Amino acid sequence: MSRIVLLCDSHIRAGEAGREAAARLALAAAAARRLAPDLIVHAGDLADDGAPESYAMARRALVGAAPLWILPGNHDERGALAAAFPEAVAAEAPPFLSGVRQAGRLRLVGLDTLAPGQVAGRLTPAQAQWLRARLAEMDDEPWVLIMHHPPCALGMPQLDRWPFEGADELLWALAAAPHPPLRILCAHAHGAHEIDWRGLRVSVSPPTGPLFAPEPGEPGLRRHMGAPMLRAIELTPEGLRLRAMPALGQG
Repeated sequence: MSRIVLLCDSHIRAGEAGREAAARLALAAAAARRLAPDLIVHAGDLADDGAPESYAMARRALVGAAPLWILPGNHDERGALAAAFPEAVAAEAPPFLSGVRQAGRLRLVGLDTLAPGQVAGRLTPAQAQWLRARLAEMDDEPWVLIMHHPPCALGMPQLDRWPFEGADELLWALAAAPHPPLRILCAHAHGAHEIDWRGLRVSVSPPTGPLFAPEPGEPGLRRHMGAPMLRAIELTPEGLRLRAMPALGQG
C-alpha cells in the first residue's frame, strides 16, 4: 500500500500572533508521522505572509516531518519558501515550484498555482507546457495531481468570486497522460469538499488552520477553530482511499 499525508493552509506568521497556528501545525505533523506515510505533502499557504521569519517558525513546527514536500499557495512567497526548505521544494520548472515525486506505487504530480499578489490560482502557458510534457512521459501508472487552488467552482460564492485562471489549459495538459489522474488533490478552501469536474474528481483537503464555512446570505465566511486536520491518501488494491481526520487523538 502507498500512503501520503496531506497538510495545508497553516498560515504561520512569525511572532506571538503565530504561536497558535504553529502549535496546530506541529500537532498535525506529529499525527502525520504516526501514520508512517511514504511522503508528507504540504499543499500550500504554509506561511500567512511569505516572510522568512514565518518559514523559520514553520520549520520548527515541522521538525521530524520527513520525507516532506511543500507546494506554494497564494499566501506563500516562492523565494523565501525555497530558501527555508531547500530539501522539500521542487525546482523542476523554474521559477515555479512544480515537480514530480513517487510515493510507493503512486506517482504525485505537484503543480505550483501561485499568482503573486492574487487570491486566485493561475496556470500559465509555460506551466501547462511543462505539465503536458511530464505527463506524456508517464507509463500506465496510478497518479494524482496536487495543486493548492481548486480548478473549479466550489459552490461557495465567497471563494468562487476568485476563479482559477487556466482551467481549459489544465484540461489540455491532462489529456497528454496515459489515463486521467485518480484524483486532483487541492487545498485553499479551509474545508473538505468533493467535486465532480468535467469527468474528474476534485478533493479539497481540510486545513491545519481554521475551518471556513459560508454564512447564508452574507458575503463573508465564518471561522471555526476546531482540531487541526489532515488527510491520509492511500493507494490500495481496491483503489484510492481518502480519509480526513483530526490531528488530536491519533496514535
